[in-house]
Amino acid sequence: MTIGLLMGERLDMKAAATMRQAFSLVELLVVIGIVVVFVGLAIPSLCGVLERGQEVRSLTTTQQNAQLLLAFCGDNRDAYPIADGNAGHASTYWYEPLIGQGYAADPSKFDPQGVRRFGYVTYWMSMCMVYDPDEMLPGKTVPPDEQFSTRVYQHQVVFPSYKGVMFLWRRPTNDLESFCCAGPLHLFPVAFADMSVQLGTRRDFSLTDAIYVDDNNIGSPVRTTWGGFRARDKRKGT
Repeated sequence: MTIGLLMGERLDMKAAATMRQAFSLVELLVVIGIVVVFVGLAIPSLCGVLERGQEVRSLTTTQQNAQLLLAFCGDNRDAYPIADGNAGHASTYWYEPLIGQGYAADPSKFDPQGVRRFGYVTYWMSMCMVYDPDEMLPGKTVPPDEQFSTRVYQHQVVFPSYKGVMFLWRRPTNDLESFCCAGPLHLFPVAFADMSVQLGTRRDFSLTDAIYVDDNNIGSPVRTTWGGFRARDKRKGT
């Protein structure tokens, strides 16, 4: 009898321990399920926060670069910098004359993320600031290798609040997202001649209904706006 009772007690204890273990496993699975649900809910919000943080950073960098551009003009008889004899190259490497005059030590000062990710500055100056507006009209364009840089002065910009002078060409978080052409629309920062900044897609900075109008690389919103520095990149009141 005693042996039987002892064996029964041991079996009962073993069964209770097994039940406790099984119950703990169920609890663990429930907790894991709850955590997964919360993570699934939090990820979109976290991505949104990161995206907004990147937008704020790019807006700030765009404005800082535009202010450096303004300072350069103030020290150089109101003229925008000409980095190269070709207007397209001059708009891309706008920062080189600023480095030459001591506004910064190297390109990374103008675009830390872009230089780190791609090896070059991804903030570009509008080519309208170094090119003849008479050659930025439909039917008047010339091939890119014949688009020679021309001295342009700040006071010549007809609509300072509406003509973009600086913009982010490529997002540092995704090398497939650029301001140009006919790809998906994404928000990019643009600084205007009056030093205001705005986020928008290339469609927001185009006065035409077409997604992308191009003739010898002329007609791209902000960078090579039709009409050059005499034109606007957004409608009045926007």
